[in-house]
Amino acid sequence: MIRILISRNSILLVLSILLQQLIVASSTLWIAKLSQAVALKQNFAIWLVLFILSLFIVYLPGSASQYFMNSAVFDSFKKYVDGFCDSFKGKTAFRTSTELKKERQPYVTNEAWLVIDELFRFLSDWLSIILNVTFNVIALGFVIDYRFVLAYLTTLPLIIISILSTRSSIKFSSKIAQENRTKMMQSLSYAWDSVLIGNTWNLNMWKKNFGHRHSEAKNSALKSTILVEVTGNYYRLDDLKFSFGYWHTCLVNVF
Repeated sequence: MIRILISRNSILLVLSILLQQLIVASSTLWIAKLSQAVALKQNFAIWLVLFILSLFIVYLPGSASQYFMNSAVFDSFKKYVDGFCDSFKGKTAFRTSTELKKERQPYVTNEAWLVIDELFRFLSDWLSIILNVTFNVIALGFVIDYRFVLAYLTTLPLIIISILSTRSSIKFSSKIAQENRTKMMQSLSYAWDSVLIGNTWNLNMWKKNFGHRHSEAKNSALKSTILVEVTGNYYRLDDLKFSFGYWHTCLVNVF
């Protein structure tokens, strides 16, 4: 799976996110330097210019990251389809397998695309969050006190433990959501004949089946989303709680 995700565009995506978050963190540094210069009645023009520039140029790598992310999704999907062709080419015995077709066809036609697209967006968001917090903490530690960085580092083992403890439940929830979405998409394969023929009994049966699959897919997707978001917010709050607790202790010791 990792091999499918790696491409020239995915590497450029990571680099563009890295550049974007460096610019965002630099604005924290420039505004701190600007405040110091104003407080000390020094020449602050250079810090003001740098701060304003950081607010504008940050959109350039932001737009580039969207471009490279979309390109990377297409590259990875092409690799998946090529891999499918290499694995099943000439295996005519599988053609008559109803179960195999039912299992694999949704992934070739739509599910693989959805999974790859969602995965890239998820990884991009989390990479942006991690880099944003890390670079800003380093910037604040550089401007204010290095102990702010130490406070952040003390939370990393706790975050890693929390991630490992919840990984299995998130993985299981995501698996159920994906399976239910696949079943919903599979039910659409019968829609063409059921609707066009117009047989009331067949149409009602198909609508009932689709409605059931739709409800299952929607509910499991929402549960998975809530679990991921709640867990992610917990990590971020846990990070802030211990960082500011440590920072408060540092201030008490200083003053």
